[in-house]
Amino acid sequence: MLRAALTRAYKRQVLRSVPFIPEPRHYEPRDRWLTVEEVRSLLDACTAKHLKLYIILALHTAARPAALFDLRWSQVHFEERIIDLNPVGRRQTTKRRPSVRMSETLFEVLTEARKVTKSEFVISWGKKAIRDIGQSFKFACDEAGIEDATPYTLRHTAATWMAQRGVPMWEIAGLMGHTSTRMVERVYAKHHPDYMQKATRALDEALGLPDLRALSVPAAPKGGDEVPAKSLREMVGAPGIEPGTPTMST
Repeated sequence: MLRAALTRAYKRQVLRSVPFIPEPRHYEPRDRWLTVEEVRSLLDACTAKHLKLYIILALHTAARPAALFDLRWSQVHFEERIIDLNPVGRRQTTKRRPSVRMSETLFEVLTEARKVTKSEFVISWGKKAIRDIGQSFKFACDEAGIEDATPYTLRHTAATWMAQRGVPMWEIAGLMGHTSTRMVERVYAKHHPDYMQKATRALDEALGLPDLRALSVPAAPKGGDEVPAKSLREMVGAPGIEPGTPTMST
């Protein structure tokens, strides 16, 4: 967009030249996600209730950490079983916060948490809102033997699990707050059970199944079928005399 604006200014003779603007680097997204066994170990390692609640909430909403730290109970609608991740008065940005449906597990967990809380914030310590769980999350990961994981990894984990279980890309994108499936397809499509199924099936149909016998290594001859090996003298002949061939003149 900036390059286009500068080019337009140059054409209108507002600028004498267009400065060089290097292309921004494009980094591949991290492909780290947690297995079900890792999540169970992580929850077992949690000593603080707010951390366990955060993990369950993150896995069942695929929300970004900032959205969960801002989440108030007024945004949790138990009757409709809907969570409005975007608080009233906040303008939506490129990191969109959607309204998501509560799973059965999340509904039960939040119902119990609501009974004992003293704060207006869902993720809290006493009456105070919590704005960061980095240290406690790392401690729980260390206790569970989990490496290379951050609170944001839970968002990737939720999306990966959904893709692995056949959830359509557009539905995953909607839950994550994306307005298109482009990013979701680029990162999570490979985990979907239908990933490239039509393509590989078409190749099978076009080429057919190979004859596995033709690909096998020939077995060594057995018993009397063995061909006796010739000695070097038999193959070469007498010393100093080249064996005759049909093309050699005598």
